[in-house]
Amino acid sequence: MQFSMIFEAQMVDPSPASEQQVFQDCVEQAVLADRLGFDKVWAVEHHCLTQYAHMSAPETFLAFVA
Repeated sequence: MQFSMIFEAQMVDPSPASEQQVFQDCVEQAVLADRLGFDKVWAVEHHCLTQYAHMSAPETFLAFVA
């Protein structure tokens, strides 16, 4: 059985500080998931959605995590 995580970078407060914190949290969670034996990390791409998701460049996020 394989386990994976998916990130959308959702937030209630779309301020720059909150957005930065959400991305830092996502990176920390992805690194922890790797240590715990998760097989994959996924990231979705959304644009112009104030509170739904702020992951506009998932390939950049995933490259940073890698």
